[in-house]
Amino acid sequence: MKLIIRQYLEGLRERDELDAILPGVLSELGWTVFSRPGRGTRQDGVDVAAVCPGEAEKVYLFSIKAGNLTRSAWNGNSEQALRPSLGEIQDSYIPSRLPEEHRNKDVVICICLGGDIQETVRSAVKGYIENNTRDTLSFEEWNGDKLASIILESTFREEIMPERCRSSLRKALALIDQPDVSADHFVKMVDEIRATVDTTQARPITVALRQISTSLWILFSWAREEGNIEAAYLAGEMATLYAWEMAKGGFNPESSRPGRLQFAMMNLIEINRRIAAQYLADVVWPTLEKRYALSYQVQSVCSVDVNLKIFDVLGRVALECIWQHWFLLKISGAIDRDSSLLEHDDPRESMMEGFRHQVDGLVQVIADNPGTCCPLSESQGINISLVVFALILDQRLQTALGWLRNIVGAASFAMDSKGAYPCIYEDYIQLIDHPRREEGYFAESTKASVLFPMIMVWAAILKDEELFQSVLSLQEQHLSHCEFQLWYLDEGSEEFLYLNKERHGSCLFLRDQRWESMSDFLDLVFRPCETTVVDTKISAFMWYWPLVLTACRRYGLPFPIHLLKPFRASSNGSERVESSAKDVDQVDNLQP
Repeated sequence: MKLIIRQYLEGLRERDELDAILPGVLSELGWTVFSRPGRGTRQDGVDVAAVCPGEAEKVYLFSIKAGNLTRSAWNGNSEQALRPSLGEIQDSYIPSRLPEEHRNKDVVICICLGGDIQETVRSAVKGYIENNTRDTLSFEEWNGDKLASIILESTFREEIMPERCRSSLRKALALIDQPDVSADHFVKMVDEIRATVDTTQARPITVALRQISTSLWILFSWAREEGNIEAAYLAGEMATLYAWEMAKGGFNPESSRPGRLQFAMMNLIEINRRIAAQYLADVVWPTLEKRYALSYQVQSVCSVDVNLKIFDVLGRVALECIWQHWFLLKISGAIDRDSSLLEHDDPRESMMEGFRHQVDGLVQVIADNPGTCCPLSESQGINISLVVFALILDQRLQTALGWLRNIVGAASFAMDSKGAYPCIYEDYIQLIDHPRREEGYFAESTKASVLFPMIMVWAAILKDEELFQSVLSLQEQHLSHCEFQLWYLDEGSEEFLYLNKERHGSCLFLRDQRWESMSDFLDLVFRPCETTVVDTKISAFMWYWPLVLTACRRYGLPFPIHLLKPFRASSNGSERVESSAKDVDQVDNLQP
């Protein structure tokens, strides 16, 4: 296990990876971390600062470098060279930036490496340390081997993380080239951790979240080296849902400031966002503006394989856009409450630029791959709704409407020609055999729909009468036998949503319903949201609402209507939708 962790540390980058792991490890040891890495701030050589407990407390100032320490990394021309950083610590940080309460304590400057100090520079480092050590100032070296030992002794202690959990992690790492199997073993590890945690106490939950985060970092590091991010993506998505099921009881909705548990959960979410970003960079973005390139990457002669994967990728890209928007709202809210956060660069502009870049990519994926207009299964409706939701968040209403019109048109043509129309089946073998020409098959395979009534909802919200009527026309011509229905979360969903243990939620059947206009239709659609209040019953709504969409996408559940309440159209149509995009975070109350 130590060798696995050591290899993982060697592969970490300095910024946002190795320096993100260290504070959690120190906290697990009982140290008090009083300075963490930040962007746009002057570090004066110190990446992490902490106080080591004991009879005589010592202040540890960590200067972190990724990989091995080479001669150029020690004293090269780069601003990131280690020796100048050590000088800045002594000349600037200790005299002027060390907090007053720590001024009388002994200081240890710690050289923290993911790898080792190479022999060619060992003597130079040793000489520097000997020349600069004095009564109240000393130096230590924390190389990859020592960090691996610390992580193993703290996060992966036997009494905290049993051997069977470590065994599952080893299997997940060994089977990275089989993503589904690797992710299954990782989720098994997470579930075993969850089963041993006392969920009534915040401390053990926090420890468990740190274990999961560290394990996911290890899996991600190995997957990145293998050039196969899929295992880390699948494992991270499921691990976050399992972790929230474990951690949700420890969150205090009355707290005005986040505690360690919230930071631990946010850290796990941020790791998942990093994995998703790497997935998009490796798999999706290189195919943009290349006709059918993403479809070709599936490398299958079977159209079903291509169709399923294309819609899966669409959902992933859209979900990442939604998470980006959520982070932007959180940061904007924090700055509005505390303007002192703008002491350094304002991150909102760059975050908005990143969000729009993601949405640009989403639009381009649709443009490059016409197959995105031809869903094969009703279960793909969640990915379609995620795309529409992401487009509306960026106020690209006409793009969303144009795509939905193409989907309805393609479905109508497929039903006319008995082609591959959307069906109720999810099983791969049944989809391979779809559509069959036998009598009664069409009625059986289209006996219910959540896709088309959801398109009606989007059309009504966006005030598009033409699209709304085209779905009604499709129903009249081909689907008069079909039970149109919409799905809602209910009070029982909280127990089953994150692990998908049992069926939950409720349905609104539209077949025998009547309405005079789109406004009347929306009155009917949102009426269950008024009688079944889930905003305070579903824990993720109150803290991290994109987790609800993550669960729905992962388990193939329809888009939850409750999340659309801020978008309900009024008499001024799309203007209301655009302004509502800014209010979608209204159920979120965590102070970041």
